Amino acid sequence: MALTADANMVFEIGPINTLPVVASGTIYKGSAVGNSSGYARALTAGDSFRGFADAKVDNSDGAAGVKNVDVITEGYAQITLSSIAITDVGKPVYMSADDTFTLTQGSNSLVGYVYRYVTTDTCVIVFGINPTLQASAVETTAVTPVGTTVATTTTPYGFTTQAQADAIVASLNSVISRQASIITAINAMLGGLKG
Repeated sequence: MALTADANMVFEIGPINTLPVVASGTIYKGSAVGNSSGYARALTAGDSFRGFADAKVDNSDGAAGVKNVDVITEGYAQITLSSIAITDVGKPVYMSADDTFTLTQGSNSLVGYVYRYVTTDTCVIVFGINPTLQASAVETTAVTPVGTTVATTTTPYGFTTQAQADAIVASLNSVISRQASIITAINAMLGGLKG
């Protein structure tokens, strides 16, 4: 049925989500947040990455879901990553705990990719919760360009086909495009306030 009057809709602008927190859990501002049976918690290696906490939430005395945490689900962040090198740009970035970044896959959680080298132990990552960014459980024994036929199961980036690599690139381009749209919308709103 078509609308015959205005519809009051609630819109969310930007890559932010609100998630219920696990029982007896505390999540600190800036903490990577993982999924534990549908509830948010400070990320533990192997968790599905849900974003970075926008503020501290203390549910240490509460039952599961009593409190919620706002998370930033995609974007860019400058991080400390031990031994990062300029040659690491484009490599996947994992976390072994809510504050510990690594380039080692193992049983860690994939959170994004090195976007830009800044200086020794510092880089900018592009992060996101898109399912295509989730870590592969398979590691390789050889470094091989994407799309090359080799005797290993995957490339060092976890891709088994060029199509998977293309899907990641498309997802990252989508994030960049959405950020540009949000900035344009904000600028339009600010311009309207000046008039």
